[in-house]
Amino acid sequence: MTTIWDTHEPFNYNGKFWKLRNAVMSLRPSVEGKPPPIWIAAHGPKMLRITAEYGDGWIPTLLQPRNYGEKLREIEHHRKELNQTGEFTAALWNWYILDEDVSECERMMNTPLARAFALLYPSSEWSRLGYKHPFGDDFYSLRDYIPMRYDRETTLKAIAEVPDEVLREFYVFGDAEAIIKSLEDYTREGLQHVCMWNATGMFDLEKTRSSYKVLKEVLTFVKG
Repeated sequence: MTTIWDTHEPFNYNGKFWKLRNAVMSLRPSVEGKPPPIWIAAHGPKMLRITAEYGDGWIPTLLQPRNYGEKLREIEHHRKELNQTGEFTAALWNWYILDEDVSECERMMNTPLARAFALLYPSSEWSRLGYKHPFGDDFYSLRDYIPMRYDRETTLKAIAEVPDEVLREFYVFGDAEAIIKSLEDYTREGLQHVCMWNATGMFDLEKTRSSYKVLKEVLTFVKG
């Protein structure tokens, strides 16, 4: 990745998994000599160490605040061991359902599509909450979930089995006050940058406009 930005000439790369010969990259950084930072979406122990060694930032998803803080401290421990002193950004990408009426958020969370997305929550998290994931005890969506592998009957059955407790952890939901409180919980664990995926309109198109009103209120608070 770094070689791509460092040279204007064709280059070769002989890696363990990928090999390049006379590769070129015509797209250049907007400011020469200042390539875009590399943020890594790491979750497991090996990837957390790789993030510490090669990353300029970390952008996971589907982590509760305490778990987020634990993994961030693991990265910081590795960075210290590796004597990495450059700038590093702790970020987060999360799913949001926004409405001034929390009961409307709960209604949208219980739509079939919203419940289907909640199947992405890892089986380990289902187990922690006292439930068995429909796709197995070792199911990890970022590695295993290919929707085409499941027939309609299997998928609908799995959607019906998603418990409310999983929905309430998978989505960050509520009015501006609730979202701000959630962000403050993450900030206390070290969060510096958040990517808020406003999924509201996917579950009720008519709620799109009002959801962005809530989002604007949240962003106004965040930006000060």
